[in-house]
Amino acid sequence: MADKTIKELAEELGVSKTAINKKVSDKNRKLWFAKNGNKFVINETGQKAIKSMFLVDNANLNRKLVGEKSKTKNHKNTNQVSEVNYSPLS
Repeated sequence: MADKTIKELAEELGVSKTAINKKVSDKNRKLWFAKNGNKFVINETGQKAIKSMFLVDNANLNRKLVGEKSKTKNHKNTNQVSEVNYSPLS
């Protein structure tokens, strides 16, 4: 695994560059990021750590979404109209 730019890692993870920058503390930024020309690159240690940050977030989101689906599964949709026997007037 070679150093990657923030943009490359963001595309790989399906997130924005801003999302990555918000996750990384200043302390870790000094350890993992280096300037290469006019771009920042992230070393292998940083890439692994950042990937794990997003994997944990995605796992938690999936658990929450699954929980939400199971909660609503047994509830009747309030927009549903029950069947009515309609007999037209003669």
